[in-house]
This record gives sequence, C-alpha cells and structure tokens, in this order.
Amino acid sequence: MKTAKQPSIQLSLFDVFQNAEKDDILTEKANALLDLLNMDRKGKEIFEPQYFCQHYDLIVLIASNKEKNIVGNILDIDGNTPKDFCVNWRNLSIIRQELEEYKQLQS
Repeated sequence: MKTAKQPSIQLSLFDVFQNAEKDDILTEKANALLDLLNMDRKGKEIFEPQYFCQHYDLIVLIASNKEKNIVGNILDIDGNTPKDFCVNWRNLSIIRQELEEYKQLQS
C-alpha cells in the first residue's frame, strides 16, 4: 500500500545572512506544524502550504486545502510560537488582528 506524501514547505528567509542551518530548522518546525494540522485529514481536507512572509521579526505561514479553507500560523524567526500568540492554525482575519496588535506593541 502506497502512502501519500504530506505537503511541505521550504522556507528560505536567511539568504542574506547565508544561514542555511537556521532555514532548515525553521522549515522543519513549519512542516511539523503543517503535519499536525493535517493529522487524520484525507483528500480535499489536506492543507498545503501556499505562502510565507516575514512581518517584522515574525514569520507568517498560510495554508489552504481543496475545499478552499485558508488558515495561517505565526512563528518567530527561530521557528517557535511567539510569546502571547496562539499555537493553533487560525483564519486570516485573526492573523491580521494579531499582527496589528503586535505592530502597536513594537511602536
């Protein structure tokens, strides 16, 4: 019986710093979160990585599935959930709200 390969993402944020090891750690942690999101999901329910970006010192991950559900998560540049942030994947309006609050705290 063939096992379907889980979707994964390759993050390359540190090209400027030429820190491939840090990219690998961040990628591993992002993929672990994606694997947890997809646990027990099948077919159209499986989320695939779509986009990532850096916002201040945070990494925003976006994933969607074939049912057109879109969710996001936020990591720090070490691949950990930032203090006072939710560890769960959540809808993009919540992500946007969290980023706006974070921006205000940084000002």
